[in-house]
Amino acid sequence: MERLDRAICNNAWFTLFPNSLVTHLPRLKSDHRPLEFSLMPAIHSSQGRPFRFLAGWVEHPAFSDFVKENWKVSSNMSTVHSEFTDQVKRWNKVVPVFDEEIKTASFDMAPLKAPISDGFHVLFYQSQWDHVDTSVFSWVKGIFAGKSIDSELNNSLIIIANRFKVVFPKLIAPEQTGFLAGQNITDDIVIAQEVIHSMRSLQKNRRWMTIKIDLENAYGRVLWNGVPTTKFQPTRGVRQGCPLSPYLFILCKEWLSHSIQAAIGVGNRSPIRLVRNGPPLSHIFFADNLILFGHAEEHQEVSNLGLYLGVPLFYERVTNYTLHFVVDKVRNKLSSWDARQLSLVGRVTLAQSILLSIPSYFMQTMMIPTGLCDEIENIVQKFVWGSTNGNTKIVLVSWDSVCQPKAHGDLGLRHLEDHNTSFMMNMGFNIVSNTNALWVRVIRTKYDIPVDYPRIY
Repeated sequence: MERLDRAICNNAWFTLFPNSLVTHLPRLKSDHRPLEFSLMPAIHSSQGRPFRFLAGWVEHPAFSDFVKENWKVSSNMSTVHSEFTDQVKRWNKVVPVFDEEIKTASFDMAPLKAPISDGFHVLFYQSQWDHVDTSVFSWVKGIFAGKSIDSELNNSLIIIANRFKVVFPKLIAPEQTGFLAGQNITDDIVIAQEVIHSMRSLQKNRRWMTIKIDLENAYGRVLWNGVPTTKFQPTRGVRQGCPLSPYLFILCKEWLSHSIQAAIGVGNRSPIRLVRNGPPLSHIFFADNLILFGHAEEHQEVSNLGLYLGVPLFYERVTNYTLHFVVDKVRNKLSSWDARQLSLVGRVTLAQSILLSIPSYFMQTMMIPTGLCDEIENIVQKFVWGSTNGNTKIVLVSWDSVCQPKAHGDLGLRHLEDHNTSFMMNMGFNIVSNTNALWVRVIRTKYDIPVDYPRIY
């Protein structure tokens, strides 16, 4: 947090002490204000309260001049005190702030937080301070002198996306996974692959279809109102900037999900079940990618189902041929590099962070054929040792040694097959432990995996 002069409590504390109060006392020697914390503060009227001289006043550079101007010489000390008391109370409220104080407060603010309704961030004032400082000084001093704050300058937009996280799991159906905590993009890929894999056997009695929709412009598919809502007075919380939340898009798509379920309820649509006791599947959504499952009235066969969330949908066995586009991705990336212009360290870094990472996304949901892994590793190995199309370099160390950890004195690259196996083990762990997820229920029912087996101890 950027401000230290504050106190924090949780909901349980506030329930026990609803009238607790934190008071900021005057700042003296330290650059922080002392805090006075009261659990049950007494409510008093300011009228009739006895005057108390504040020691912090003597620290103000203008206090001596004020005393000189307002201390009346008289033989009646009681009258002198009474008149001076009235003046010092008024001075305590209207004493002007210094330019340096205003500048310090302005530069202590986070540059890109809390834009006001006109869109200006604090960064603008900080970066252009030499040009705008006079206006800022005049405006702030005017407020301290009693002028009202322009309502337009005190308006701000707030973001409620983070507060949605608490209630979103209760509002959003399990068929929609985008931008939700605990959900993964690979969940929908697994469901789509399993449905496509099962459709061939399900065609015996009736025909099924899959419709894949990619929204060309997700922002333009929802009719936003385009203007801020009506103003309201905030009563608690920190005002922040308000970028357009993706949660609004999810809520709009949830209406589409309810419409599909309503059509199923009245018999206008038929969901697909991979097995008799499996969960009904009519659609899955991830952000602006949609897949609809249902009964087909007419049959139209296609040779390629295309990509879903960047992963091809296969209805047959995965082979080197069907996934050879991954090898092409690696070759295309290498075509823009010149191995001769890179040091060994540079080539190893690129191989680890880019080349060997290209297949990782596909490995999270399927087993890559061993032959494909070997072909990619062969390409990477030649690049690491500096081989080009017209110049072959000698391989100095075996690939198995290169893939050993750096702690053993090797380069720390990884075998793709081992990397793929680790992803499958992670998927297996989720199947055992995350039994409520929709994709896990699809896998368990399709392959008849008991809920209580295997157990985790």
